[in-house]
Amino acid sequence: NKIVLKMNVDNTYFIHDNDTIVVTGGLGGVGFSFVQYVLKTFHNLKIILVGRTAENQLSPEIHMRLNELLALGLVLDIEDSSKVGCSPLGVLG
Repeated sequence: NKIVLKMNVDNTYFIHDNDTIVVTGGLGGVGFSFVQYVLKTFHNLKIILVGRTAENQLSPEIHMRLNELLALGLVLDIEDSSKVGCSPLGVLG
């Protein structure tokens, strides 16, 4: 009972250096692993994390994950959800 993911044979990616991507749930289990991977693999990415939880309501575990991403040299910009009509956590780059 496991899922096996295989690399594309020609190593073609849909994400490239200098791209901007949007990740929903980027601090959850799968989303967090994905964000770590793309940030270690590609350069100068802008990642927009969108979540339902306000920054002041994030659990200690989520703060630890966020700190791990910051330790990779990322910059965090917390957006005001009233300006954009949703709950973006921030833009990492």
